[in-house]
Amino acid sequence: MASSRIIQLRSEQLSCAVNDGDDDCLMSVEDIKANSSFVGPIAKYASGGSDRVKDFNWLIKILQNQLGDEHEKYVSWRCIEDDSKTPDAYIIFKAGFKKAYFQNIYSAFIEKVAHMSLESFTDRLYAAQLEDAIRGKFGFYIAEDASNLMPIDTFVRYLPDDEDVKLWLWSTAKYHF
Repeated sequence: MASSRIIQLRSEQLSCAVNDGDDDCLMSVEDIKANSSFVGPIAKYASGGSDRVKDFNWLIKILQNQLGDEHEKYVSWRCIEDDSKTPDAYIIFKAGFKKAYFQNIYSAFIEKVAHMSLESFTDRLYAAQLEDAIRGKFGFYIAEDASNLMPIDTFVRYLPDDEDVKLWLWSTAKYHF
């Protein structure tokens, strides 16, 4: 069984202290488990105990790999751990990020479709691979809250391509598929 992460990103800076009893503002594992469109169809189960900073850095690594050598042109971030219980972490998706993020995905999809035959078009496994190339079902999920979980590819499609967007890290959770 594989696992991945759900990352809660919001436009406001986190104001409550994580692990200090005041975590009502954070997305909870119970909230995720109650989301029947996620647990069951996608995730086998969700669990807590994930390290917010490590998860945030994992997300950054994924974005760096997707964007390649020019990643600094399209995304910037900061994650400062200090004595407080809440690391100060944010990510800025810069203008042009969306197109840069999808460039390799698009090229791979066009290559796959160019070699498609009628037989492959009618094959359900091939169709599932095409769908996954457009909207990755497994991997990182981004959420504002537990009721609005979306695969990272879907999240990126909602970002404007012509302006910078700054989002703050709130919480993370593990899920297993």
